[in-house]
Amino acid sequence: SFLSALIYFINNINDYVADLKNKKLNYKLNLKYKHLYYFVSTTFFLIQIITLIYFEQNIWKVCVCYFFLAVSYNVIFKKIIVIDILFIMIFHLLRIFYGSLAFKIELSSILIIFCSFLFLMIAANKRTNEIDKNFINRPYNTSHSNILKFLQLLFALCSVFTLCLYIFDLENMYLFKNQYLLIIKVILFSFIVLNFLIYQFKNKEDVVLFFYKSRVNIFLFTVFVIVFFINSNFF
Repeated sequence: SFLSALIYFINNINDYVADLKNKKLNYKLNLKYKHLYYFVSTTFFLIQIITLIYFEQNIWKVCVCYFFLAVSYNVIFKKIIVIDILFIMIFHLLRIFYGSLAFKIELSSILIIFCSFLFLMIAANKRTNEIDKNFINRPYNTSHSNILKFLQLLFALCSVFTLCLYIFDLENMYLFKNQYLLIIKVILFSFIVLNFLIYQFKNKEDVVLFFYKSRVNIFLFTVFVIVFFINSNFF
């Protein structure tokens, strides 16, 4: 979304000097205009909020929360071990809340828990990769690597377990046509998670790059989506 782009831009400004040493950047910033960048970003943010309020869109509250959490994350919580991972998870959840409010979709508690574990796994993987690549502006060092790898596996198992709780709940059976296809969905999702962990342990790439570079992931995800639509009573 537009707000996410603004937050990423602010984050890039804040981390620019360190990121020049951490990785190859495909953009350039003149830090002489750092305060101007912040001013323009804040102005666009306020314009978006005023527009949402004018059109009576309740999502402005989520946007304000997202913005101030992002600022506090960049200034304070990004430097605190584990807390930074929790904030990354919260940012992803807020995007889901944003979408649910925009399209008036009710979110179940089990879906929120499932997504939380999934985002925590991804965040822990991100920090593990940054340790291996010797990123200089993170609160982690090599002594934290094994702990983060353990957390990745733990969150991965929790996400699979939560998915099982949801789809095999008797109260949710009316949503699906075939119970055997539910088992296939769990197996497919388990392989998606397993492929993610194996691929990232080997290649240590950005999560976005993984999603379109891993052919195995593309295949598994495509099959998962097809099975979902075939087995859903909504379609």
